[in-house]
Amino acid sequence: FRKAEGRHARAFQAEGRAINEKVRLYARIGAALMAARAGQGDPFAAIDKVIPWDRFCSTVMEAETLVRSEDFDPYEVLSEHYAGIRRWAPAFLATFEFQGVPAAASLMRAIAMLRAMNSAGASTLPKSAPTAFVRPRWARHVLTARGIDRRYYELCVLAELRQRLAAGDVWVTGSRQYRAFEERLISRETLQVLQKESGIPVAVETDFERFIATRRTWLDARLAEVDARARGGLLPDVTIEKGVLRITPIEKSTPPEAETLAAKLYATLPRIRITDLLTEVAGWTGFPDCFTHLRTGETAADPRVLMAGLLADGLNLGLTRMAEACSIASLGQLAWTADWHIRDETYALALRRLVEHQNREPLAALFGSGTASSSDGQFFRAGGSGRDASRINAHYGPEPGLKFYTHLSDRYAPFHTRVIAATASEAVHVLDGLLDHHGEAPPRQHRHHTDGGGVSDHVFALCALLGYVFAPRIPDLKDRRLYSFARPAAYPTLAPMIAGRINVDLIRAHWPDLLRIATSIRTGTVSASVILRQLAAYPRQNAVAAALRELGR
Repeated sequence: FRKAEGRHARAFQAEGRAINEKVRLYARIGAALMAARAGQGDPFAAIDKVIPWDRFCSTVMEAETLVRSEDFDPYEVLSEHYAGIRRWAPAFLATFEFQGVPAAASLMRAIAMLRAMNSAGASTLPKSAPTAFVRPRWARHVLTARGIDRRYYELCVLAELRQRLAAGDVWVTGSRQYRAFEERLISRETLQVLQKESGIPVAVETDFERFIATRRTWLDARLAEVDARARGGLLPDVTIEKGVLRITPIEKSTPPEAETLAAKLYATLPRIRITDLLTEVAGWTGFPDCFTHLRTGETAADPRVLMAGLLADGLNLGLTRMAEACSIASLGQLAWTADWHIRDETYALALRRLVEHQNREPLAALFGSGTASSSDGQFFRAGGSGRDASRINAHYGPEPGLKFYTHLSDRYAPFHTRVIAATASEAVHVLDGLLDHHGEAPPRQHRHHTDGGGVSDHVFALCALLGYVFAPRIPDLKDRRLYSFARPAAYPTLAPMIAGRINVDLIRAHWPDLLRIATSIRTGTVSASVILRQLAAYPRQNAVAAALRELGR
């Protein structure tokens, strides 16, 4: 696909000058014809004044060679890459066993048919070839006036298979990464045992009728209260006029005196060497003991060498330049220590120790209560060989890179960090930091904040089931829509902002599935990001994903 898009773009760019000349010429001809009509003149004479008739005819023929399809579709050149696809496609389809949900039945039949054709050496598609999986984007190329195009049909099958594998409604037998959604969750038998013995570890009433009755009462009361306040103009800094929400911008609230005081306080801090600071913190917390030997489990023989390796990482200096900058260890000693003692799991243990120690400091209690946190992603450009493995996110510019998604407590402790792709959704990783963190578990009713990248109906739903209060900063709030149990007309002022009613029957039908998903995440059977990524990628017809979305609403 990338090669086809590149060829399409390069060809258009190469012909740009000729296309521009034709556009300018026909603009002049069009202007001459309009002037001739306005003055009731001869249109052919008007064209002759701009360009001789013979030359005009030849430019029309030249324009026909430059013209592209009406859809300006790079898929037109996909078939030129078909030969490269055929080098591996038959072996790929023959090697793996694919299974899928009923909605993917047409695609499964197409894969089986291509397997049979490949083994028999057939080149012509049967008239009964399944086509229900062909999306409108592909239809004009696959389903032609002459029948089904074999090349585009096979390309379409592979492209659809790729999407369905990512969505999770097609899986590979024996694979851990591309396995069935059901296999990722806690078994139904284990769930029943939990219900009988200790109860399901969720933060809501497990009986659906009692749960939904409570939520209905609460939401109806809140909507009625806000509607009444909006009607009376009593919402602070908010007005709703003719269904349009307007919020007064937040003004800077820090007085200049506070900023002056902050500058003075910072000026009193002593200037010290970073190595001395690291040594002092190590003495307080003992975090170097977390960097144990991979095989023996022993601590580092020389803590100074370990510290130098950590600084080489933290300052992005690298071991070679660190060996040149310090006199306590050679490059070989630093490399040995880094290989055997410094790794992801020891970093995680050290971070846990630092966070727990910081939480016990009396000063940290002045920053926050420890019952709130926030998370956000930070983009870093990739260099060297990392450029090829990274992705481009247009929001951050044309350079490839990665994002570090970090969770920060209200006591300013970064208790969880994960590296994600530059184009990855931040929303799917919100719960990972709350559930798989380094330190004591956040309490129930812990309040978590994100920016617009973390907003998702699915995250709202799972946070409610797991006992967290999700309080994101919602972008474009005036364009967001509410959902209610009652008819929108019950709230006259809010009615234009209510998109519809919550589908209670859909949630009821899949309530056991939603409890099972929440239990699987809480018990660590599967991470929240894996489940959310798979649910978000499901086609619209997936009922479990739709039920979770309704619950989030």
